[in-house]
Amino acid sequence: MSLPALAITLALLAPGAIPTLADTSTQEGDARIAPGTRGVARTVLEGTRIVEIPVEFVGLYEDAIGPGHDLYLVRLTGEDADKVGVAAGMSGSPVYVDDKVVGALAYRMGFLPKEAIGGVTLIEDMFDARRAAPAGDGNRDGVTPIATPIFLAGVAGPVIDSLRPELEKMGFFVVRGGGGSEDPGAPRPVGPGSPVGIQLVRGDASIAATGTVTWVDDTEVFAFGHPFLGMGRIDLPMVNAEVIHTLADLGGSVKLARTGAEIGAFREDRLSATVGRVGDLARMLPVSLDVRGGDFESRKFEFEVARHTTLTPLLTGAMVSNALMSNLGFDSEATIKVTGKVHLRDLPDIPVDLVLTSGPRAHPFTVVAARLHRLLTTLYGNPFSEPEVERVELEVDVRRGRIEYLLRSVHYDRGPVHPGQTVELTCVLATFRGETQSRTLEIRVPDEVRPGTRLSLAVGDTTAVARFLGNPHARRLQSAGDLESYVRVLADAPPGDRLEAVLFRSAAGAISQGEALTGLPPTAAHLLGSDAGGTGAGYLSAWPLASASLEMDGPVGGSYRERLEVDDSGGDEREGE
Repeated sequence: MSLPALAITLALLAPGAIPTLADTSTQEGDARIAPGTRGVARTVLEGTRIVEIPVEFVGLYEDAIGPGHDLYLVRLTGEDADKVGVAAGMSGSPVYVDDKVVGALAYRMGFLPKEAIGGVTLIEDMFDARRAAPAGDGNRDGVTPIATPIFLAGVAGPVIDSLRPELEKMGFFVVRGGGGSEDPGAPRPVGPGSPVGIQLVRGDASIAATGTVTWVDDTEVFAFGHPFLGMGRIDLPMVNAEVIHTLADLGGSVKLARTGAEIGAFREDRLSATVGRVGDLARMLPVSLDVRGGDFESRKFEFEVARHTTLTPLLTGAMVSNALMSNLGFDSEATIKVTGKVHLRDLPDIPVDLVLTSGPRAHPFTVVAARLHRLLTTLYGNPFSEPEVERVELEVDVRRGRIEYLLRSVHYDRGPVHPGQTVELTCVLATFRGETQSRTLEIRVPDEVRPGTRLSLAVGDTTAVARFLGNPHARRLQSAGDLESYVRVLADAPPGDRLEAVLFRSAAGAISQGEALTGLPPTAAHLLGSDAGGTGAGYLSAWPLASASLEMDGPVGGSYRERLEVDDSGGDEREGE
């Protein structure tokens, strides 16, 4: 344990800070609580002061969230219950009968109930969560986990709007604002009924979710009483939280909170509880972003994102978009070039190379978020093992205005094409609200091409050219045999700001283990391209012979394809497709 972690542990485990298991015991044996029994739920409605809300047991709801996983149904009573009902953020609030904890208030009943009825996860089920009990979402008809508030501070409105649907699908109640406490460096003791947070982003912006601690056993913290995301083993920072105010709302009350010092790490995200350990430190993913250009001075943004197969791609893309918006503003027309690397442990770095511009449907800042989200989702979603991503480093060059090109036509010498000949291609490009421009590409016919061979010429942006070739990069990725070959293919993705020309021919080939194999005899291509050959990746029908590309200062659209024959008169000039 590191010195900071040890200091946190000593502070939180000071005498009297946390009750021991001997102070409060669970119900013995398999005895069940009779309807009509009265107890209390302990929670915080404002600040850090724990209050007691009277509850009356209604009955036992058997197999409510899964086979063998029952819930007690309780009715919350009293002034606080009449005001706020079952509020988002109450998840994990311990429920006691005769000073014995019986479980955690964790579920709400119905959509717009006329009375404050909640579901209580049994404490023995929560203790099972540390023994890797099943993960899951905990949803059943009419039984829904109490919403988890998630607070976004320092995040632009358009970014929140883009995140909201995804976060709400995960069971979060999205709240703008919140963030760090007045003294984030001073950890506070936590115990049953204390608010607790899970930090998802920290640095130049803050995103954190909050709930309630049910029980503390030595250094183990049991919270929520339902899954956080239902992901099984997790590594997410556990932080102090403070309730600013519990907002009463007929559509659903919510605890408005802010988070503070890191006190540990949540390790298990199971059906009946989220379990953490005081003093542990979660590993966050560092992301740095250098922004240059535009109407503002160059700036550097740094933040950390929680390591999680679903959240890391989503939040990384969103926070990069958020940093760009804070430098230029959402309504600005701009063209941006993003370069950088995703650094992996013991594997090749994955380059990031994007060029994007304002369009009628989306701002480039939102598009770059989507592209980064897609790249990281592809990486984390590989079928082999979870990658060790060490950090993400990006550089962004911003230019005011909309810069983009559309390929209109391609001209070249109509004379015969010979082996070894260099063909000069004049590409006519239309610019956005500008003049037509020309660019020249030179592509050489290989010496070994035999007379009479039929060739194809494809010109356009890298996506269009890849489509003419049968999308070899996507198919290579599908055929990768292990994480290393998968990452190698990802790292070999073509950049997005190129005007490209490729000379290719039809040829028997296959894709195997992430590599394109061309020039194969038909029998070998058939075996490698079929399930019998062990790859299942399919056949390859296009064999690139030569290529040329030109880097542009904005994205390119449009495409052109022509068929050529060596030692023939060549194809006629054709307009772009």
